[in-house]
Amino acid sequence: MGVPPMSFCDLCASTRTNELTGGTPVPQKVKMLELSGKQKSYLRGLGQKLHECVIIGKAGMSEPVLEQVRTFLARHELIKVRLLSLNAKERPAAAQEIAKATDATVVNVLGGTTLLYKPNDELDPAKRIKLPWGEAL
Repeated sequence: MGVPPMSFCDLCASTRTNELTGGTPVPQKVKMLELSGKQKSYLRGLGQKLHECVIIGKAGMSEPVLEQVRTFLARHELIKVRLLSLNAKERPAAAQEIAKATDATVVNVLGGTTLLYKPNDELDPAKRIKLPWGEAL
């Protein structure tokens, strides 16, 4: 039996060791959080009050920008990211790229604004977002 092929994002690949590869790290695809429609609706409602905390301009996505997104997600769980220099057809794909690179979930893409969610168990329980209707998958 061989190692199954894996697709992964270069920026967010977590690693594991495998005895078949001699103990060298093997990229592992990170499972993204799946939200129900009601949970997404609830998060969109919370997101209406938010301002964009990260703006991605002409320079595009770089590691420092992605690190800033990770930092804000760790502090707030739900953030807005503004995509300035992309046309309407490119925005959903760019939002998915950002989500993969930060292990977050895209809640909504509306115009040039993307709403991202990533739960943080280490956050103070009073500051955590409590999703209604059960836990996300």
